[in-house]
Amino acid sequence: MKRFITGFLCGALLFGGTAVLADSVSLVGKKVDGEVSVFYNDEPLAAKAITVEGTSYLPVRTVGNTLGAKIEYRDGAVYVEQVDEYDAIKEKVLKDIQVEMKKEELRKELEKLQKAVENNKKLISELEKDIELNSSQGFDVSSLIRVKETTEAVNQQNLQKIKELEAQLAELEGQEDGENQDQE
Repeated sequence: MKRFITGFLCGALLFGGTAVLADSVSLVGKKVDGEVSVFYNDEPLAAKAITVEGTSYLPVRTVGNTLGAKIEYRDGAVYVEQVDEYDAIKEKVLKDIQVEMKKEELRKELEKLQKAVENNKKLISELEKDIELNSSQGFDVSSLIRVKETTEAVNQQNLQKIKELEAQLAELEGQEDGENQDQE
């Protein structure tokens, strides 16, 4: 009888232990407690992690793609493979970001210069009216003429700078278009 009870307890522990192990591995039927944001190098990932019973689970494809791995689902399993081109991809992404930042910087500078040109045109127009009015009344307008000439010179410099910045912007956009065509 002792052997029977010992055997029964051993069997119960074996089968009970397997059931406990299976419960801890499988998430089927478990309730999702919530979602949490995931960040990689302080940048948020597109997908969120879920928490189940205090443990966070990440989407494999999102994490793999972020880290530059190749993710495939085949034969009922997920396969993760390291891609050797990770550094090349990283370099390209960084270069693309730098180009976009430079383009944005150029656009802002162009906008500032174009506003300055418009303001200077208005100022020149007002100076011309003041020069005409004051000269018709016999006042000395030499200082107004100098201010007008200086403003016109500044405007010419701004217009030249606008042309240079537009050329730089066009060059950056042309390089980007050429790279996109090469990839297709």
